[in-house]
Amino acid sequence: MSNTEWNIAEKGSQFQLQHYVNYKRVELNSAILAESDIQIIEWVSPIKQDKYVELKDSSFRKLDILSSINNDDWKRFWPMNGGPHWDGIAIGVKGDKKVLCLIEAKSYPEEMISTCKAVGAKSKKTISTSLNKYLSVPFDEKVEQYYQLANRIVFTKFINEKVMSLNIEAYLLFINFYMDHTHTKQDKICEKSKFISATESALMLFNESRNNNIIKIYIEAVNKPETKINVIESTLLRVIENLTTTQGTVIYTNDKQLIATDKFGSVYGFGVKVKNRDQLKQIYDEAKAKSTLNDKVLSLSDWKPIPDTEIYPLYWGISDASAGRFNAHMSDEEKYKETGAIKLNSYASLINEQIEVYFGTVLCDYTEIKSFENKLQETYCNLLKTF
Repeated sequence: MSNTEWNIAEKGSQFQLQHYVNYKRVELNSAILAESDIQIIEWVSPIKQDKYVELKDSSFRKLDILSSINNDDWKRFWPMNGGPHWDGIAIGVKGDKKVLCLIEAKSYPEEMISTCKAVGAKSKKTISTSLNKYLSVPFDEKVEQYYQLANRIVFTKFINEKVMSLNIEAYLLFINFYMDHTHTKQDKICEKSKFISATESALMLFNESRNNNIIKIYIEAVNKPETKINVIESTLLRVIENLTTTQGTVIYTNDKQLIATDKFGSVYGFGVKVKNRDQLKQIYDEAKAKSTLNDKVLSLSDWKPIPDTEIYPLYWGISDASAGRFNAHMSDEEKYKETGAIKLNSYASLINEQIEVYFGTVLCDYTEIKSFENKLQETYCNLLKTF
């Protein structure tokens, strides 16, 4: 997905940093302060309101804090379209100095291994010149496998060379998320002690382990957050009952699914209640970026709330299970991909304490559930289709 759309991560260090910056910022800022004495005053990226865009090249060079560095200096230092893709950028203060925090996030040590992708002779020469100028050791085969680490170090040194006289200082922050279970491969789940050892070993190759402008921060990774589910019988459930011939009522949270009898199936629905139109637009834009918009929803104005409820329908469905397909639709796990699911936990725009997600389901005559589903879809147009 391009950075002009939603740059949403679903696992690994990118997901962890997005989550901490946008939902656990106090804890993240406190961890940075404890290790560096840097007081963060603003996060520039990755910010949810900016669709989690990450800065690189021109968008990075245009930062106000770097305005004193002219294009000629940049061109002599590095190819103009081949700079680092920064995981995060923050502005802070340390004492009386303004601080630029260059964030490099990792959730397992092997992420540090990379090679140079430049192909043009001129670009390679520019990069080689700067690496050998700013690194404490020759850039040879010994350190080449850590090219990404090398270019982050030299960018930090170059920036400081240009801005420190202006009472500005750049710091390279390695934010390492240990025990990250969002990875499906167990060998990527790394304990804190192993992460510390691997990071220090890599920095020692460059003789940079004692560099005061390189800060190492270790934070325990979070599991993927659940969206807030409110199962309210008097709202979404009533809507379904009004359009179906119900044979019973089931209110379902997150327990074992029960299989309905041959006579009964279930009709179910998900809806969302927001605080403002901006939140509504973020949900719509994210669905559009994921290509999961209902074909009948051609614009945001086509998605309307259910009358008298302030709930916007997300999805209507049917199932032979009494609780519908709650787990499949709430998950973002790959195992549900084949069966078709809306995977609500993959929508970053829904993971917000101000947003309420609703679920309702009823039992009805199994031979009629499809017609009931169609009736719901036609009467209250839902936003999403399955992946």
